[in-house]
Amino acid sequence: MPIDSIVLHVRDLQRMTRFWSDALGYRLREGGTGEGDASPVLVPERGPGVPLTLDTDDTTHLDLRTGSAAEQQAEVERLISLGARRLAWDLEPGATHVVLADPEGNPFCVVVDAGVQNPETDRRAQLEAPAALRGWQAGEGEPLHG
Repeated sequence: MPIDSIVLHVRDLQRMTRFWSDALGYRLREGGTGEGDASPVLVPERGPGVPLTLDTDDTTHLDLRTGSAAEQQAEVERLISLGARRLAWDLEPGATHVVLADPEGNPFCVVVDAGVQNPETDRRAQLEAPAALRGWQAGEGEPLHG
C-alpha cells in the first residue's frame, strides 16, 4: 500500500511552505496557491516522490492510499489484524479516510483516491467524538502516545 502523503503539522503555513519547497525541491500542487490554502500540498518539481501536506490542525501522520472503498476496507482489516486500532475522529460525511493508530499509538489514515465514496466513513462520521475535537483521540479508552 503506497504512501499517499505525509501530513506535517506546522504553525506558519507560508513560512513552512517556502522552507519545505526549497529544502526538498518541491512546488505547490497544481491549483494550490499557498496563500490561504487550508492545507497546501507540495509535490516534487521533477520525477516521482511522496507529496507533503502542511496542516496547522492535524498531528504529523502518514496517509496511506488505496484505490477503492473495498480495497480500503480490506487494508483497514489487515492493519487491525497486525495490531493497529481505530481512533475516534469526527469525520465529515462522505470522508474518504479511516483514522487508525499503530501499536504505539501513532496516528495514520487509510485514504481512498479522490472522488471515491466510502460508506464506512459516512457511518463513522456519526461517532460520538467531541465536536470540538481538534486532534487525535485514542479509541476504546486507550491513551494516545505521542
